[in-house]
Amino acid sequence: MLGSAQCGSDVWLLDLCASTRGNIENSPAIPRARSDRAAAASDDSFLLDPAADHDRMLIRDVCRITHHNEEAYVGALAVIVAIRQMVHDNPGDLGANLLEVVARSLPDSQVRDRLMAYACFPHGTLPPAVADSWGSSGFVAESVPLAILSAQSNVSQLFETVILQVVAAGGDTDTVASITGQIAGARVGVDGLPTELLTRIDKVGEIRALADEFASAVERIQEAPS
Repeated sequence: MLGSAQCGSDVWLLDLCASTRGNIENSPAIPRARSDRAAAASDDSFLLDPAADHDRMLIRDVCRITHHNEEAYVGALAVIVAIRQMVHDNPGDLGANLLEVVARSLPDSQVRDRLMAYACFPHGTLPPAVADSWGSSGFVAESVPLAILSAQSNVSQLFETVILQVVAAGGDTDTVASITGQIAGARVGVDGLPTELLTRIDKVGEIRALADEFASAVERIQEAPS
């Protein structure tokens, strides 16, 4: 199953790289006129504060480019909040409370209700057991809460173990495992990722270089005068 996460198409990867480079080259660090609010938000999405009303509106605008559904927006908001918790807070203090912390920051929705339900599960509840009763499809109210539940276990488990457990849950494994990896990866950083798995990714060197380029672009945006 893990092999399905590898880039099976060189054309797909090159298209992705070209698209991302285009966003970097057109970043707000380079002054330019922008008339489309959603397009402008896409460049700044890694700098948005999900606690700020204006930034939440930008996140919603970005989501509506592809998903005209409020649950999709809430799901995206939940992932952003979870990642920021992992990066800016002490994950060890979160323990089994990440689900509740994220849920409290969300508007009324199926995603929030599911997160609150999962927050009541006994500590150490595994993704396959949750998926058997609650589902693990690509529907945002199933995929995002399951991913956050899985990622919070990274506080006490290895990254690879966390990913294997969420894949074992079945369903839309690539979606749920990808979201889980984003959140858990934000905690462990590059050095915490399993080297033996990284080496199996096609064109991993190019992907690493692109990630470094993107991180540098974000730093330039943060340092640029407002």
